Amino acid sequence: MLKIRRGLPALLIALSLALTACRQGVAPPATAAPATPVPEVDCSEGDANPIAKALAEKYAVPYEQVIGWACNGETLDDIALALQTAQLSQRPPEELLKMRKEAADWDQVWEELGLN
Repeated sequence: MLKIRRGLPALLIALSLALTACRQGVAPPATAAPATPVPEVDCSEGDANPIAKALAEKYAVPYEQVIGWACNGETLDDIALALQTAQLSQRPPEELLKMRKEAADWDQVWEELGLN
């Protein structure tokens, strides 16, 4: 059985599995929620959010940009997908987040970009 580590890697693996299953026309397998809860986004100038920090480091964007998106209402899931899609599409993450708000879901965005 596949053992998934906690935190952001588990989230990205689960999203990847779900996307692969959707592209193949198969329902994605049910996955358990991470054992540790996702930290709430603190928009004060308190401690750094570990997931936002990890996204900033992984995708080489300023932490302030990532936390800014989160504090403006974007979910960390959507931010992660926008950053990943930006690498594949050579489009700015801001544009992708806007496209996602106008689309039914990420599948529609990826289809529009020719990434499906």
